[in-house]
Amino acid sequence: MGVDVSETMILEARRREAAHALTVGFEVGDAQALRFADATFDACRTERMLMHVPDAERAFAEMVRVIRRGGRLSVFDFDWETQIIDSPYTQTTRQITRSFCDSFKNGWIGRRLPRLFKQHAMIDISITPQTVILSYPFAELLLGGHLTRAQQAGVVSSADVEQWWIHLRGAHEAGTFFFGLTALIVAGTKS
Repeated sequence: MGVDVSETMILEARRREAAHALTVGFEVGDAQALRFADATFDACRTERMLMHVPDAERAFAEMVRVIRRGGRLSVFDFDWETQIIDSPYTQTTRQITRSFCDSFKNGWIGRRLPRLFKQHAMIDISITPQTVILSYPFAELLLGGHLTRAQQAGVVSSADVEQWWIHLRGAHEAGTFFFGLTALIVAGTKS
């Protein structure tokens, strides 16, 4: 069963399900208040969701609640404070990466996952950090809207942003652009 708060995402999932002749159910729902009874599922996984929900700890507790004893939970999410961007403009880079992290409801969720698993008495916990490397075109898509809002809010100046982008664009053209961040994949068994 796939659950998403977005009807658009559920419609796309159903379209893909039909195109591949799969038998998976999808429904619009709130991860913070799942409609399923306790111990309904053998396993639960989520990817890049907890950083967006208003109450990540409640959503996590709901996932634990709906899996049976001995069931597995796997979570993949980012820790946005771990962004690493090769730029000589240290202060501008710090302003941009910090404000981008803070734009998420739970920008630090990656580092909180091991604690959440332990607090919910999960056992056999595995923690796998994964460095994700982003391309320059993807970085433009990812940060573009945020930087417009950050300039409007006075977080960073337009001149600093322009200088920063010019350098990164040049690095991209020279083949030296580097932007990475850490994702954590944490899994465990319900005791």
